[in-house]
Amino acid sequence: MQTLQNFEKIPSEELTAKFLEEAPQLEERDKARLQRRLFADSLSGLWDEMSQGMSGFDGYKMLRLSLLFDPGDVLKDIQNAYKALMAFSAWQRVEDAITKARRYLSGPFVIWSLMIADRTRPEVMEKFKGTVGFGSIPPYLLIGIWPSKYSLVHLSANASREYHHVMRSSLFPINAIRYPLINSLVAEGLAENFVEELYGEEYVLNTAHSLDRKGVEKFWSKFSKSAKLNGVDQHKPFMYGGYRTGLPYGAGFAVGYHIVKSFRKNTGAKARDIVTLPARKILSQSDFDI
Repeated sequence: MQTLQNFEKIPSEELTAKFLEEAPQLEERDKARLQRRLFADSLSGLWDEMSQGMSGFDGYKMLRLSLLFDPGDVLKDIQNAYKALMAFSAWQRVEDAITKARRYLSGPFVIWSLMIADRTRPEVMEKFKGTVGFGSIPPYLLIGIWPSKYSLVHLSANASREYHHVMRSSLFPINAIRYPLINSLVAEGLAENFVEELYGEEYVLNTAHSLDRKGVEKFWSKFSKSAKLNGVDQHKPFMYGGYRTGLPYGAGFAVGYHIVKSFRKNTGAKARDIVTLPARKILSQSDFDI
């Protein structure tokens, strides 16, 4: 195993400073080209993993889904966001948090990056409160943040959550085609229980608290009937809710949280002890078996 000090940091702190230095002299399309060169090109290893040799894959577009700021946004506001993150020692806080999480879990090495998120996307600020993350393809851990009171206070917990996702994905790789719904539910539930154990219940995502125990019981039959449903894209209506499933927003996160919470209550296990367990075993000893 790599040493605890051997994380690899994508230098997004310096890359953001370079963008802010050069962008004022550029036309809009050239700002996007500069941003692509600075940020997307630094993650070429991740794009190789994601593309699996397929032509036409665009890692820059993936970053621009929410993780990376809009190059056409007001530069002064991006600069102020950068200054706020610097004043908060955000990059150091992320490294401290993933180091703490790694020691707690005896987990894997990661390549990580913290970027200014795209505040122009309504879901970033309204649903995710200024913070988004990616940890499903080890060893990469990406966090996007638009600084606000909520996102800054929750930054360390969010970094730890994504580290848990990296570890879980390294043990149980996420396959876009053959990956059952129960795996998605349990992965999210494990991460929230881990954050709760490490930081406290107030740092659990709002989606995990979107349903209480009675609410989860009310909708459980919809999940139990589809527990073996394969395909990550097919899971979204269950995780996030929607008209196709008749589920409220965030339902799957709440279900996963309560599955793992009941497993821990029934077995006395700590979150650090169960990250390596298969989803089916966790489900079978929870209060929500199928």
